[in-house]
Amino acid sequence: MNKKQIAWSDRKVGQALGKARVRLFMILLMAFAVPAVTFAVNDPSRDNIKVAAEVTGSGAVLAGMGLIGNISAVSDRESAGNQIGYIVWLIARDQIDTTVPFPAPNADREVGTITLKAGEYMHSFEAIKNTLKDTGTGEKGEITTDHTNTFTFIMGGNPVKLMDFLEEYSGSEFIIIYRECESTDYYILGNPCKSMTLKSYERKKDNEAKAVTLTFEGKSYRQSLKYVGNLVTAEPDTVAAAATNIPVTDNPQYRLSPNAAPAAIATVSGIASADYGRVIDILGITTGANPPTIPDSAVFVLIDAATFTGRTGSKISFRILDDATLVEVAGTRYQT
Repeated sequence: MNKKQIAWSDRKVGQALGKARVRLFMILLMAFAVPAVTFAVNDPSRDNIKVAAEVTGSGAVLAGMGLIGNISAVSDRESAGNQIGYIVWLIARDQIDTTVPFPAPNADREVGTITLKAGEYMHSFEAIKNTLKDTGTGEKGEITTDHTNTFTFIMGGNPVKLMDFLEEYSGSEFIIIYRECESTDYYILGNPCKSMTLKSYERKKDNEAKAVTLTFEGKSYRQSLKYVGNLVTAEPDTVAAAATNIPVTDNPQYRLSPNAAPAAIATVSGIASADYGRVIDILGITTGANPPTIPDSAVFVLIDAATFTGRTGSKISFRILDDATLVEVAGTRYQT
């Protein structure tokens, strides 16, 4: 044999050995993997998905998606356009009382009432109908995903207050609340850490229209959340010192008063059937001693039966169940 024939023979032998090694590896893999997966499927004492994931090496992905679960299709009613109301509430970041934690979303993506500084209120902007847009995008970069939330709406005319707003607040940071049309649901975008910035505006006064388009943008992975808190537009009602009853009115907030001696709130009054389902906020005292307490009872149903003490800075929210029953809203309690 010459050198070319010897080299060709060596290559053929090498290829044959390589194929034999691959076949042996596949046989061994099947010998171990098939019994493991079969055991996972037939053993009710273990998490089948987790065991199968351990064999395939994709456990982290399956476990994470397990928390999400299945996502079903929605009806045309839920996916139709023009489903955002025309009133927007803008809360400037400097209006928020940062001494009180900003409400965190609960497991149902619900956010409670935002605590504002004394004398500050939520102000509404009435937009042109069907101009509000709440959009979010996410794009994977080299290191991480870039998230962008955008909210836009158009205000009609060039009124004085709107012109003042543009001059004073361009580039400022806001929390945005808006309502869904034909629904009692409100939604919120932004928080003090990741707020929505008034990034741009476009004012026009021409033969087409006299209007201003406002565009807010925020860089956060958080998408819009459901707002179950109250719109703070007036001073809270004051619960008198030594009172054991809270008279419920149209006001969504009630401020407790200090007492000469310890006292507990035990009852409510003034609730009508139209109030059923409303959420009210109970705020702690502003100064003084002997703050009132609200113990767990048939009237005030508290989570884990834990008594609420209305010290300075404390707050709690209740949903009105009927004319004599208020239930604590999960995630709304802040106890100093």
